[in-house]
Amino acid sequence: MPALKHPPHEAFAQAVANGATGVQAYRDEVAQGCTTKTAIEAACRLLADCNIAARVEELQKLAETTLEKRLGWNKEKA
Repeated sequence: MPALKHPPHEAFAQAVANGATGVQAYRDEVAQGCTTKTAIEAACRLLADCNIAARVEELQKLAETTLEKRLGWNKEKA
């Protein structure tokens, strides 16, 4: 799957894939000045979007594969 067409959604997906919570990712990448309530609601909507969820999963698998290749690390060894 290529990068998401909407740059804020792609940035959100990358942040979540890198370990940020949905709320943190939304506040950092999409709407810096929003309220906590807004961030929670919006992050839930974005994480429920099948395209965004698939992108997050793809980015996480890519990171895992990269670690395996570079360091010989995998979940079984951990």
